[in-house]
Amino acid sequence: MNLHNDLMKVKVVHGCENCCHKCRKCGVTCENFYPENSAEFMGYVLDELRKNITPSKEKKLKRHAVPDGKSYNDKVTTLDEYYVLLVNSVLSEVRKGGVDYAYSLEQIRDIMRFEPNITVNYIPSAGAYEVRKSNL
Repeated sequence: MNLHNDLMKVKVVHGCENCCHKCRKCGVTCENFYPENSAEFMGYVLDELRKNITPSKEKKLKRHAVPDGKSYNDKVTTLDEYYVLLVNSVLSEVRKGGVDYAYSLEQIRDIMRFEPNITVNYIPSAGAYEVRKSNL
């Protein structure tokens, strides 16, 4: 996983001035972007994501498959089903007061639709985000 690419997917603005590499050669943020102050930067990212999410009235993410009459249900678990299972698993663990992990900011954004008060810690060696309920 690459933090720069993940930030680009969710359209969170970031720049070389926040990067610990201090390369500043590119003029644009490079693939090696890693924030100097990770905790402060993740707070900024969560604030940016909160601005653009619509809170859900439901308690968990649901799969809304629309049968089109052309598809065949071969009973094989789809990637979409795995995605929904992962998001709901994180929601369940966080609501119990535990810690769980997500692997993209898109997943974090979906988790925040159901649990807006979370804290996230980026773990670069694992390519994951540690998610827990914040103590607000």
